[in-house]
Formats: sequence, structure tokens, C-alpha cells
Amino acid sequence: MRSTSRPESDVDIIVAASPGALHEHREAWHDLAANAVESNVFYEPDPLLLALGTLPPGDEWRIVLVYRQDTLIGLFPMRWRKIAGTGLHLVAELLRHGQSFFHVPLLRREAGAIAVRAWLDWCSRSGAALVVCPKVTGDGAVAALFRDELAALGGRCLEHDRYMRPVMIPGADAESYLREALGGDRRRELRRQRRLLEAQGDLVFTWPSAIDDPAAWATDFLELERRGWKGRDGGALACDAGQERGFRDLLAALHARRQALLFGARLNGRWIAMSCILRVAPPGTGAFAFKTAYDEDLRRFAPAIMLESAFLRELHGTFRDVGWIDSCTSPGKNTAIGKLWAGRRAIAHLVLAMPGLRGNLALAAYRLMMRRAARRAEPAAAGK
Repeated sequence: MRSTSRPESDVDIIVAASPGALHEHREAWHDLAANAVESNVFYEPDPLLLALGTLPPGDEWRIVLVYRQDTLIGLFPMRWRKIAGTGLHLVAELLRHGQSFFHVPLLRREAGAIAVRAWLDWCSRSGAALVVCPKVTGDGAVAALFRDELAALGGRCLEHDRYMRPVMIPGADAESYLREALGGDRRRELRRQRRLLEAQGDLVFTWPSAIDDPAAWATDFLELERRGWKGRDGGALACDAGQERGFRDLLAALHARRQALLFGARLNGRWIAMSCILRVAPPGTGAFAFKTAYDEDLRRFAPAIMLESAFLRELHGTFRDVGWIDSCTSPGKNTAIGKLWAGRRAIAHLVLAMPGLRGNLALAAYRLMMRRAARRAEPAAAGK
């Protein structure tokens, strides 16, 4: 479906409602991802197309592509939903799926404002009174474009659930980084744990350059994850056939593009910790920590933290071109990672209320929904 948006006469909007409708845009899409205002591997072609195949039937998603003079300048994965408890079907949100941890849309650097303006106009004309933007960079360039363009239209912006997410940003060298990130006692404890683990047998770290079979690596990872708490809780990838297939396909696709960094630690030939990091489209320098699993029988040796600290040394050497890695952790989770990943980025939910009465009423309903959710959460928190 194609329509010309109002803000710019040379801007076209294409709305795709099926994965097949997106394939003809793949080349332009890859180029957009490589030249984006903010990089987001989860909205690049392979991760997003594979994710769309796992969404339940009838899910009301749309991919909004903004073209200017035959150049793709914006890509906005969208979903429609109701405001809980109101029945109002006035809300569009940036698409989140089971394996996404960041939802900044892809905007071309030299045309980001034009893309946002056209997208907001399309959202308003499509009936959305609110647009929810979950887990975007609170202080990032895209959020600033959202606020500026919405204000120019006369709309209002609400921010909530902001938190600081750990990020690993390499320093001058690994030793300097560790000294700044960890206290002397913690560094000594890591060295002690490594000596104790090495006393158990042959400890070997395997880095991405040695992983040439992503399918075999995925099989080992899925089994290691399944044996842990995620498997007991039913949240491991191997507990869902669709999620497992999507994971395998994603690793295969991104490994072929040299965007999947697969590594781990073995003890006596058996994996005890494994991790997967997804790099953004080249020539971008960023990456996102995607999946980690470890042998919980060896918890006292902190194998996951040991693997991260060992990889940090690789990051200051072999992978020096990786400028930052987002931990993708939730607020309050994994404090051990938070200490080792010394950088921070603000992550927040933005709610964009379209101008006029509909937007104001919908925003009031959304605030009411948030207050009700907070009241329900209070007794649960008090009972802990």
C-alpha cells in the first residue's frame, strides 16, 4: 500500500503487512541500517523478518517504510493495540517481539527529521491517538527528533520507566578498564575463582574466529541454557519450537554476514559458559549482547562473569573496532554485569500523544492505566 504523505511532496510511504512484501526492499533496508542515526540490529532485515515469522496469527503489525526520491530514509515497525481497561483501539507502538531488547526505528542520518515528520503524519491519519515507543534511548538523537517534531505539530510527549542500562565501552587497554570498573577486592576474587576453576581441569576460551559452524554452536548453547533456570521455568529457547528455530536461523544469517560473535569457555572439553553478541550493520561499531548461558553447577566459580572478563581483553585487541556493546539487561537485573560493564545509556519508554482532543484524552487514559498498574504492583512488592 502506497500513499504520499502531507509534510513533503517528494516523500512516499509504503506500508507492508506481510514478510513477503518486505523482500523487495531488502537492499535499500540494508543500506538504511548502515547509515542510521542510531543503530539497532533488532530492526535490521534478517532479525526483524525472522521475528515477524514467530508472531501469532492475527497480530496487527505493519512495517512503515518512508522513501524520499527513491531512497529509504525511515523504517518503523508498528503494532496496534488497545489501552488496557478502556477498550480504546487508539494506540500504535513500535514493534517489540520475544527476542528484541531495543526499539529505536531506523532513520537515515541526513533525513531523520523528514522521516519522523512523515511517520507522525501517517500515524495521525491512520487513527492513532498515541504512539508508544518502548525501550528507546532516552537521551538519544532519535528521541530528540521525536520530541522536536511532535512539539512542532502541537503534540505532547510523556516519558516513563527510565533506567540506566550497562554498556561496555573499551578504554585504553583491558587492565586500565578493569581497574576503573572493578575494585581491587573484586579483581582479586576473579583471579582466585579462575585459579580454582583451572584446578578442575583444562579451561579453554573459544573466540568467534574459531566458530565456523553456527548450527553446532547453537545446538550446544540451547542445551546449556535448557539445563539452567530458564529451562526449569519454561523460558529457555529450546522450550518453544518456534523460538528455537528463529534463534538458529538468526545465528546462521548473521554469522554469514559476520555480525554474530559466538564465543564461550570449555572445561575439559565441555561448555561451561557461552555468549552471543550481535554486531550492527557495517560499518557501524556497536553491538548488542544477545544471549548468555552458563553451567549452574559451577556457579561458585562465576563462569559467566569469567567469560565476560576474558572477552573484555579480546575487545581491547582482536575486536578493537567494536566501539560499544549494549548489555540489553532489564532494570535491576544482573548487578554483576552492571559492575563489569562500566558505561551507561539511558533507556526509557516514550509516549507520543497526537495533537488535539483525541491525543489528550488518550494520554489521560494511558496515565490512568499506569496508575492502576502501579497500585497493583505495590502489594506484590510489599509481600516480597
